[in-house]
Amino acid sequence: FQTVGLKGIEDALLKAKTHLAASISRLRISGSALILDELLPMHLRTAEGISWTDEGAIASGWINTMRVLSKNEFIKDMSKLKLQLCNDTETGELDENKYVFDPICPKMINLHDKAREKLAVSDLVRDYRFIFLERSLCLGAATLAQAIRVARLCGPVVLTHSIAPRHTGYLAGLLADIEDAGKLLAFGVGDHRCEYEAYLTNLGVTLQQCTMFSEKYISSPSSVELERATVVLATPPCSYTGVRDIVDLAVARGGDINLLESLTSDTASGVKQPHVLLAEQFSTLKYALTRPNIQFLIYEVHTILPSETTEMIHQVVQYANQLAMEKYICEHLPKRKTLSKDGKIPKSIKTDVHRQEQSREHWEDQSQHEQMFLCKREDEEDEKLLDTTDIVIPDSDLFEVGTIDEIYGETNERMLDPGCFIAVIKRKEMMQFDSLFMIKVAESKGLFGDSDKQRNPKQKAEIPSAIRQTLQISRRGFKRIKVEIDRIAAPTHAWMLRAKNKRQPCPRHSRHIIRDENLLSMQICETRKRDAHRWWRDAITFLVDSKSHRDVMKDSRFYATRSDPFTQKPLYPFHAKKMPLKCHPQQRNLAFDFI
Repeated sequence: FQTVGLKGIEDALLKAKTHLAASISRLRISGSALILDELLPMHLRTAEGISWTDEGAIASGWINTMRVLSKNEFIKDMSKLKLQLCNDTETGELDENKYVFDPICPKMINLHDKAREKLAVSDLVRDYRFIFLERSLCLGAATLAQAIRVARLCGPVVLTHSIAPRHTGYLAGLLADIEDAGKLLAFGVGDHRCEYEAYLTNLGVTLQQCTMFSEKYISSPSSVELERATVVLATPPCSYTGVRDIVDLAVARGGDINLLESLTSDTASGVKQPHVLLAEQFSTLKYALTRPNIQFLIYEVHTILPSETTEMIHQVVQYANQLAMEKYICEHLPKRKTLSKDGKIPKSIKTDVHRQEQSREHWEDQSQHEQMFLCKREDEEDEKLLDTTDIVIPDSDLFEVGTIDEIYGETNERMLDPGCFIAVIKRKEMMQFDSLFMIKVAESKGLFGDSDKQRNPKQKAEIPSAIRQTLQISRRGFKRIKVEIDRIAAPTHAWMLRAKNKRQPCPRHSRHIIRDENLLSMQICETRKRDAHRWWRDAITFLVDSKSHRDVMKDSRFYATRSDPFTQKPLYPFHAKKMPLKCHPQQRNLAFDFI
């Protein structure tokens, strides 16, 4: 206790142990509690699956494979702590120094609760190689990972509510081991986003594997990854009446004291209002099932109330199917066409309108009984049209409630915790948005041209009705893309130049040449003017120097150089390299006067 800073709390409890024992005794006498369990509130005492005694208590946690290289390495580290792996013993019969791997949850082990303290102070926990987490909180994530493998689902995965950072890290670790699984999108973090990201970084989870969102799932901003998501793990807030270890849940949530106080209150009023929880659960499921690309959903709650479990599932599935049926009927209901394809009124209708205008007085004088008879006749025709129309809702638009046995292929419901409710909701016909499916959709929309003309008769094969129906349904989920093949196949300017033997001049290049010639002539003129000014200046300087040095003037020669129009650097001198200047008194005086 001194190492972890709890020595002061221990000393305070030792000093007050007599007063605490007396207080507990008075509570037992006043409540006629023969055992300590009878001191618990009634709504917690009767909760199924909760164990409040130390005898036979089981602790659980998961192995962080991002920090642990292999299973044998973890077994060796556990053997150093004198904890041995046992393969034949069931979870309920574990000894203090034995542990077993969970049959349903990957990477998870179960051990005796008395071995928790020994493992908690080890390097495995300090180095984030082993994470303590209640087994019931990992059942939904494990079922989701198994469903992705079996159904070969692809795309990002949505976590509607993050239960705890440890739970999010466990799900991200499972998805990282699946090849076709996409990024994890965790919502509902709120103000703890930085804390969650820091904890996931310590676990070894990268931003390419998991992205945290502060917003709720039902009010999240639209993004490409969210639209591509096909799998959802819905974990909305619940009453948590089925949690086995409430303290462990509060610790896993980062020390959620409010949750601990609400679950251990004397009455059930401490828990959030039931209608608020039910409303959020229904809105979360409704929003997820109405997304067009969602194919599979797992609903996980830790409660034993039917209103949050079975009743909620059947109500949401019925609502989603009813909404899908109404939408399909509205889109495919045959309507009376009063306009032609060109958007003009047909001639027959024009003649009828003209006749009606001519006999308007006759219609005004007609009795009200006849008008009601005509309206009633039209309504009967509409009803008859609805009855005769054979409307079949495709299975890809409808949802159904599945079982966990369909995912694992065997009876595994008995392995679930009694306080954990997991429901599987999937489409009756699931679509896989892989590369092959997208190619088929592109072919059906004509992006690769007319497939019937390009194919040989030998290569033609009949498309199954299920695939044809799936392709027809998928057209509504995507935008209608119209590509002009003739415009794409039109010859380009480069192709025309290569196709002809005679080279064609480029107009743009010709304009550049003309502009360069004009610029060159201007530069030459400016350079010549500049050279002339320099020659005069150098000649005057030469004459002035010759006056002061008359002895050297006889051997002196004047050199005139030119300049490059582009670089403005002096070039070689003229062909007449030496220009002798004869000294005449009048010319010298004129030069001096000019200066």
